[in-house]
Amino acid sequence: AGMGRKRGLPLELFAYRPGNISLQLLLTNPQSKEFIRFACTFKFEEAQAIDKIKLDTVVRAECRWPISIFNPLPQEVELTGSILPSSGATFQADVVFAPKPLKVAPMSTGKVDLCWRPLIPGNGTGQ
Repeated sequence: AGMGRKRGLPLELFAYRPGNISLQLLLTNPQSKEFIRFACTFKFEEAQAIDKIKLDTVVRAECRWPISIFNPLPQEVELTGSILPSSGATFQADVVFAPKPLKVAPMSTGKVDLCWRPLIPGNGTGQ
């Protein structure tokens, strides 16, 4: 692409904490050795809830919700999860993640199921 033309380049950035980062991006043509340098500043914000999961089933019947988790790291990660009950909720013992732990290969997506099998009737929320 010549000057003035736009071209999309895939660039993925991940941060563990909110904050700003400044970096220089150097793009080089391997044949002509021409290069262009960009100064960039990125702002990373704290993650927000993407959606709410509604689990609805009858007593003693299992309900599952599949969740995909991407591992952007160059090494395998092992994840475990737990449910934190909201005030007064008693259902958290009926909710589990499977498989536990979840192992996700580098630069790939793993799948885990949120499983709920209520043992007594009732309502509750968690996070």
